[in-house]
Parts: sequence; structure tokens; C-alpha cells
Amino acid sequence: MKKSLLLVPVLAVMLSFSACGFDIHKQLSTNISETCNNYFVGETNDYYINLFSGSREKVYQLDGISTEKIPYAILSVRCKTARNNEELQFSVEINDKTYDGALKNNPYDSTLEADIETTLANSDVVYVYIKDGDDTQVANLKCVSENFFVNSQTALDIALDEIINQKIEFDKTLKYECFVQVLNKDASDNLYFWIVSVVSSDGAVWNVIIDTSTGKVLAKNCNNLQ
Repeated sequence: MKKSLLLVPVLAVMLSFSACGFDIHKQLSTNISETCNNYFVGETNDYYINLFSGSREKVYQLDGISTEKIPYAILSVRCKTARNNEELQFSVEINDKTYDGALKNNPYDSTLEADIETTLANSDVVYVYIKDGDDTQVANLKCVSENFFVNSQTALDIALDEIINQKIEFDKTLKYECFVQVLNKDASDNLYFWIVSVVSSDGAVWNVIIDTSTGKVLAKNCNNLQ
């Protein structure tokens, strides 16, 4: 929020890990704690709006261990100008279903968000209403993820190739989990990236950022993963 991309095989590298009895590729690729499958965007006079969905842990923890998954959809709203009220109301129409509630502050950035506890398909028709007192603004969201050349699975494969090719000495006593998310560079542009994060059970994190249009690795941080 996607088409396939041919990848360079990493079988030889994978075998080097497996021969030691520790297949890091298998552990990472089978421990996916969050995957974003759909990404919708829109805007009104006063708000930039994102709605993205997929599956993630029911008990969401960055602990290196992937547990039971549930579908999710996150509504994220960024105000174009400063506002006085602390709470905005929303209504999301997805095809013939409506979800209502209040937006809450995201503690990590300046957005407002809500989990509407559903999932979407690329073909869904989505309208979002933002209500601030007597003022209501509506946006018809478009699905940008359907135009991604690189889908979530391919993004994961690219990131794992990148990680394995670094020949990091993985601690075999630890567990590792992956998060596959979409990053919008700025609410006002049309640039979207995959960010694949690997988290170990001792809290180390490695991020790989991938262009959704080309599959190119744009940035990575491998210093924290040991």
C-alpha cells in the first residue's frame, strides 16, 4: 500500500547457513509478525489520509518472536495545518460496510490514527469522512499498492538477500522476526517504499528500505543486528 520482480538466487548463501545447522533464511522468512498488503491514500482540504491493511501479531511485541496473527487496517491522518481540538471523529466506508470512531495521537509522530480491525482488498471502494465539530470532510481513497512493481513478498525476499549477503554472525541462541511495512516519504507526494525490519529477541533491529517501483535497496542499517 505490486508486481513480481526476478531475484538473484541466494541458494549458495542459504546452504552455508544450513550446513551449520542454523538456517537464518528459513527462520526469518517463516517468522513474519506484520505484513502490509494494501495501501490506500487520499486527501481533503485539511487532511492527508492513509489507510493500510494486512496481517500482524494479535499481541504486538518487538521481541523477536512471531505469534498468532490477525487482520488489521490502520487509518492514519495528518493535518495540513495546526488545529485546536484534541480529538477528531472518523467514518470509513469500505464497500457496503461502515466503521466509526475517534482518531488518537500516534505517540511516534504527528499523525492521528485508529485501528478499524478489518482488512481490505485492492479493489475495495473506500471513502473516509473526517469530522471536526460541525465540519465534515470526505476523501475517496485510491489504492496505490496495486501499482507497486514490488509486492510485499518480493520486498521480503530482497531484504533477506541483503541481510544474508552481509554475512553477519547471527547469534544462534536468539530468535528473529520480520515486519514488512510501507513507508510514505511525505504525505503530499507519491513516493512509497517498503521498509523491512528484522528484530531479534535481545532487541536489536535492522531496517532495509526498498523502492516499490524498482526493487532497489535505498538504505539499510545493519549495525544493530548481531
